[in-house]
Amino acid sequence: MVAAALVALLAISGVVVATSGAPPQRGIPLTSQGDGEFKFLNTLGDGTPFRWNPCEPIHYVANLSEAPPGALQDLQEAVARVSDVTGIAFVYDGETTDTVEHQYGRAFQAALPGQRWLPVLITWLGQKEFRFYVPDKAVLAFAYPRPGDGTLFDQYVSGVLVVDAGADLSQGFDSRY
Repeated sequence: MVAAALVALLAISGVVVATSGAPPQRGIPLTSQGDGEFKFLNTLGDGTPFRWNPCEPIHYVANLSEAPPGALQDLQEAVARVSDVTGIAFVYDGETTDTVEHQYGRAFQAALPGQRWLPVLITWLGQKEFRFYVPDKAVLAFAYPRPGDGTLFDQYVSGVLVVDAGADLSQGFDSRY
């Protein structure tokens, strides 16, 4: 669960990272060894990458209704590790009962006054529902960062990160990065 969540968090951050050799350790930049490659998820016509607003933290919530025991602690550790290697600040806004369908159905937009976009939703789905979104059995998690509109057309403003709750994944970070 941890490795899948960590990779998906990197994806929600806007960069897909492929490393060769040993995985990065906490606090060590992903590019410190110079042996990995990366690719931005979305770019403008001139190659400028889409990104989160670097002046604002990424807010996220967690739907733990189908999550395994210890998932919140592992998630918070994964978020801390992603923050360490990317410099991106994250704010945990608490637990939610919102679903992937809720995020998509509301077009990622909040109904609250003064808040335009919903926080990133991190959720676990049972294997049958997860396979509805991703039939490939090799996929343990996926992320979709949502670009904004208007003046925010080149920035991510919300998104979802979905982990396969039916996969038999170990808890903690002892044997995984």
